[in-house]
Amino acid sequence: MRNSNSLIGFRVDASDSIGFGHVVRCLALAEYMLDYGHDVVFITRDLDKVKRATGDRYTIMEIENDSADSILSKVHPRVMVIDLREGGEQLSEELVSRVSNVVLISDFPRYVPPLIDIYCFPTFIPLDIEIPASVKVFGGGKYILLRREIINYIGRSSEVRKDVENITVILGGGYRKRDEMEVLNTLDNINYRGEVNLFSGIFSIKGGLYDFRLKVVKGFKIPYKEISQSDLVICGSGLSLFETLALKKPAISIPGSRREEEEVNVLSEMGYCFDGRGDIRHVLCEAIECFESRKKIVRNIEGAVDGKGAERVAKAIDELVGE
Repeated sequence: MRNSNSLIGFRVDASDSIGFGHVVRCLALAEYMLDYGHDVVFITRDLDKVKRATGDRYTIMEIENDSADSILSKVHPRVMVIDLREGGEQLSEELVSRVSNVVLISDFPRYVPPLIDIYCFPTFIPLDIEIPASVKVFGGGKYILLRREIINYIGRSSEVRKDVENITVILGGGYRKRDEMEVLNTLDNINYRGEVNLFSGIFSIKGGLYDFRLKVVKGFKIPYKEISQSDLVICGSGLSLFETLALKKPAISIPGSRREEEEVNVLSEMGYCFDGRGDIRHVLCEAIECFESRKKIVRNIEGAVDGKGAERVAKAIDELVGE
């Protein structure tokens, strides 16, 4: 069993069904943790998938189940960061008396365990559950967890060009193949003739099937450069949308889960994105043809996400270690 007075554990999973956003935002925090001089370990039930996203920089430990004994038989961190689609609250309660500090990151707020230290709700959806007085809560656009590379691209180009010549499509690592195909086919049907960059982690498609210029990028590169150079982004309603907001680009957001449905409800109401649900042909035509609509979105999202959320939360975690 590995012990360290400065070890930060990240309990997180990834798969073709739940996507890789949980891992990416844990990576955002892990990068800062290394800067603070802490050791980092990822703990997962999806070893191959998490390793695909993290590469070889981090230690990864595989567990069979989410019992506290199963986890703590392999690693006993000073801080445990839990970012799970389901079960995060229960695991937090099991670990809180056996790990010095517990941080819970959640997209589905059911309740906040009273003895955890930090609750992070990185979303624009209002948090309307009871918060114990002893728990520090970080939520809203100021605490969106993005990898720090994005800082190099923020403000580089927020010009809204009259014509849409370049579109980036990023819909969750390739597990939304049906949505990707619908977007590509519709762009072809409406005679779009610009350039399309499809970032699809696991999805392959042969070139030459469309009249527009299509580039497919496999793997898990974070396309900050391509988003910053795009005239329009077609994305989900999670990290890819938050990245697009930070880079001040107009987006059509197509939610892929119940939580993302709630997110696009809020953000489209605020005028931060086009709502991609329903008739995608109609939405694409409006976004591509209406310069003023795209320009208005870019004005609305000024300052919504500054890209420093992970830095702020990481600093708070470091302070826990020092207490």
